[in-house]
This record gives sequence, structure tokens and C-alpha cells, in this order.
Amino acid sequence: MKILFIIPYVPYPLNSGGNQAFFTITDHVRKEHEVSVLLYVHHSNDLENVQALRQIWTNVTFYIYDQRQHHEEGEMAESVAPFSNMSWMDRTLCKFFSSIRRSMFRKIERRQKKYAVVSQKEDYNRLNSTLFATSDDLDAPFCQFVQKVSTKGFDAIQVEFYEYLPLVLLLPKEVRKIFVHHEIRFVRNENELQLFRQVLPTDTLLFEKEKAFEVACLSACDAVVTLTETDKQILGHYIPAEKIFASPAIIHIDASKRLSFKPVKEMVFIGSGDHFPNADAVIWFCKEIMPILKERMAEVPRLNIVGRWRDDLKTAIMKLCPEACFTGFVEDLSSYINGKLSVVPVRIGSGMRIKILDSIFAAAPIVTTSKGCEGLPMADDVNCLIADSAAAFADAISRVIADQQLQQKIVVNALASDTGMLNEKELIERRLSVYREVRS
Repeated sequence: MKILFIIPYVPYPLNSGGNQAFFTITDHVRKEHEVSVLLYVHHSNDLENVQALRQIWTNVTFYIYDQRQHHEEGEMAESVAPFSNMSWMDRTLCKFFSSIRRSMFRKIERRQKKYAVVSQKEDYNRLNSTLFATSDDLDAPFCQFVQKVSTKGFDAIQVEFYEYLPLVLLLPKEVRKIFVHHEIRFVRNENELQLFRQVLPTDTLLFEKEKAFEVACLSACDAVVTLTETDKQILGHYIPAEKIFASPAIIHIDASKRLSFKPVKEMVFIGSGDHFPNADAVIWFCKEIMPILKERMAEVPRLNIVGRWRDDLKTAIMKLCPEACFTGFVEDLSSYINGKLSVVPVRIGSGMRIKILDSIFAAAPIVTTSKGCEGLPMADDVNCLIADSAAAFADAISRVIADQQLQQKIVVNALASDTGMLNEKELIERRLSVYREVRS
């Protein structure tokens, strides 16, 4: 089967849950099918990562859309079309000042979000809500590129991540269309609305409008893949259930590197600040949970935060919580989090939190919210502790830190009850069965 994958991010290096999910699945699929990947390159680092990926996936065809190459011509044409009588110098100046204007707006937006972290006046969740997000990628030149590539004789085209969901409307009618929903957007938007200080009538109107558009795009697909049974059940209320397939993400497991339980001394949060549900989780933890821990514990353990975070956000968080320590990318994640308490104070999103699977494999006990372990075989006081209020979350941490037997029970039960979530062979078979179903 000839399959084209279209994704908005270069899935390498494996420094995020999304990258892990896409890379591991595709690494298996390319051995069974003829795979091509369409990637949007935004900057030179992306190109370097694509080259590294080419060295690994030698049998994969890459279609690269380089933003810099296409947009230099496209933006110039778009910006000067009403001013065709201008001189070359004037057109160049218009382009120059236009780029400065865009840069200034981006900087203003970043500063607003930075100060809103610590400000009592700003609504940080509103400023960062995906309800108001737009994708800069889906412009005319890129859409034309997608349409052109999509006509190269593929049996199926698989689009991934919500940002690119509208692209399914551009694909040839005769091609089977698959969409992988890593996170249902209307579920995330609904979670975010619940955290707004005030929900306006216009917020509700926009929510319903965006939800209707998401459902319409999903209805245009031949198959929709969710990462959890929970998300499959949710979507089953809006589109035909027979076109929805639950196919969990995979983390690569090296059985020879299985780790043993070690008593915990510190806490760890796994996740990049680029993904707002992670940023919200850490900010909520530092603002609401850590002060309670300080009241109840003689010595509060350090909070190690793994992943890529902007410098301004790190500074704001460390002001809120001096116990926070940012480690950046960690090469051997399992060894690093082994012997630490994995905290997952996630309040926003859907899909699968791969940080939970990483923690299980690393033999790290877990304290999580219901949202953090949604769709996974986790049970409170069995293979994790689940708490949804700041006070309950702090209580759970205090309890685990003080009880080594509880730590060990959680770890042993989690490894015993993963029900196939760490079985790479079984999980890839579930995904391959989707392609067989779509082809039939």
C-alpha cells in the first residue's frame, strides 16, 4: 500500500510525546508499506533534523515544503499585489516593514503570556487557549503544495494533528483519507473554558462553531484513529462509530533495560512547555499545590522538569517555585526518572499522556489527575494515586513520599496491569489492521 503521511512537525529528535508517537508507529509501518512523508520546514534546525531522519528512514520518500523558499516569493507577491506600480525599492521597503510589524506582534504576544504567568490581573488560560488559535501554515502556497503532492498515486493519505485536519478537505476524492487525532480539539477547548475566569457569550459561540467545523472535517475522512478508547467513545457521538479506530501510541521498550524500583527522593514532571497543557500543569502545581506541600512537609522534594521550555517561562515559574529545576532534554529518560515520583497535574486535553507510559516503564510511582491518566488502565490507590484538587494532589504526594511500601506497590501494580500498553508488537498490529480495513 502506498501511503503519504502529512504532519505539521518534523518528528525528530524524539523530544516530545507527539514525536515519539509518530516516529515509533511510522518506523514500523515503513517496513510493511511504501511510505512517503510530507513535512513543513520552518527553519534551518528543521532541515538538519530532516537530514538526520533521512539517514534512519532510508526507504521513505520525503516531500519537503521549505517555508523560507516559498514564502519569500509568496509574501512578496501577496503584499505588493495592490501596489503593482511601486518601484522595486518601495516594494522591498514594504516587505521589510511588514516583517518588522509581524515580529513586533509576536514579541508583544510572548510578553503578554510571560507576565500573565505571575500576574493576578491577566487570565493566562484565556491568553493561551487553543479556542482562539489559528494556523499560519495553511496558506495558499502550502495548500497548493499539498494538493500537488497528493496527486502522486497514493492509495491512502494520513494527516496527523489537529492543526492540519482541514487539509483532508483538499485531498483527491479517490484517495482513502485517514486522520490521526492525537488530541480532540473540542475536548481541549472545553477543558480550557472551564479554567477561564469568565466565559463570555462570544466564547461559547466560538466554541460551538469550532466544534462543528472539527466534526465536519472528521466526517470527510474514511478513517479516524484515536489514541485511546475514551476518545473513540467521545467521537462516536458525532461521526459513524465504524470509521473510528483506537490505536494507542507506542513507546519503544528495550526489555534489557527494564529498571527496578528505587525509593523516591525527588519529583519529576515530563513534558515540553511548548505544549500548553504541560505549561498549565506546571503553573498550577507551582501556584496551588506547592504552597500546600510546604505547609505539610518539613522538607519539600525538588521538582525536576524535563523537556524544552522557553527561558521567560522558566524564569516566571522559578519565581513562583524556587524548588523547580529545569533539566532540558534528557538522553536516557528512564534512568533519569527512576527513583523519582512522577507528577502529572494535567488539567487540559485528550488523547494519551505518554509521560504516564514512560513513568511505568521507568518503575517510577505516579501521582496524577483524572485527566492526566485518561484513557489508560490506571486505578487510584492501585497502580497510581489520582487527585483532582490542589489539596488532594498535595495529600497524595505527601503520602507517597512518606511511604516506601506504597511506592513499591504502585510500581509493581503498574508494570503488571499495563494490559498491553507497553506491548510494542501488539500495538503495531492494531495500527496495521487499520490500513487493511481502509484498503478493503
